[in-house]
Amino acid sequence: MLIAGLSAAPGGQENAADVVTLARAGDDACVDLPRPPEGVPGLREYARVRIEHDGQIVVTAAQLPFTSNPGYVYRQSEKGWVANEVDYLLLRTPVPVRGGSVYIITFGGGEDRCGRWSIDARHPR
Repeated sequence: MLIAGLSAAPGGQENAADVVTLARAGDDACVDLPRPPEGVPGLREYARVRIEHDGQIVVTAAQLPFTSNPGYVYRQSEKGWVANEVDYLLLRTPVPVRGGSVYIITFGGGEDRCGRWSIDARHPR
């Protein structure tokens, strides 16, 4: 599940034309969403995005069918998936990302209840 990315304008301000909005939802996280790759924490992979320009990922809303709801951001490297410099994801909190990389957003801890799920986010192109 690879999804296009977004970018930030000089000076760290987002240019609306360079921002990608991500909105996904489904009825059963266990059917709709894969487990994260080996070494990436979380119970379900909510998004995988290619980021072309430095900027920030911001998850504005998420419906999470788990008994605990940690969120993570990991970056793909030549050595596999590595924790982003800020790897713990909180809703509405910007997480810096580097252009030229693929990122994965995962959620979930504890018991996977396989229910309705959703994510609304924005990221640089």
